[in-house]
Amino acid sequence: MMTPAFRPVVDIAAAVHERCDGSGYHGRGRLVGRGAGIVAAADVYTAMTQERPWREALHDSEASQEMLKMVSDGKLNGGIVRAVLSAAGHGKRVVEKAYPAGLTHREVEVLSLLACGHTTKIIAERLGISPKTADNHIQNLYDKSGARGRAAAALFAHEHGIFQK
Repeated sequence: MMTPAFRPVVDIAAAVHERCDGSGYHGRGRLVGRGAGIVAAADVYTAMTQERPWREALHDSEASQEMLKMVSDGKLNGGIVRAVLSAAGHGKRVVEKAYPAGLTHREVEVLSLLACGHTTKIIAERLGISPKTADNHIQNLYDKSGARGRAAAALFAHEHGIFQK
């Protein structure tokens, strides 16, 4: 039996391989919470920059770029990744636009088109993705922004200056 005082630490440690979009392992849960996000991002960076039997260690700059791609893909939180990379000595070299509510660049593109009244099918066509992928992005941005529908998402976009150019 575990001491209840350790429960928060155990939950954070158990989430080390989870991702924000639910694509991690072993639990396939969504990575939530700042502590779990920091541990996960630090683990990713450490794993990338250490030699493995099947590959050489990535150079620090390569690991940084890979992590920023994971942010763009919605797998890791951008603010947390920037903090981990800064702590690893990357400082101001890490430049990435921060979007409200942790939205990824792709989710902002989808939201911009959604706010203009486009259907999921049209959004998919404009971005060169499948309608199912567009719908997944829509659902993710609803979750992140707290929007309960297209009108609320459009209002969120307006409040944060997200518009199609």
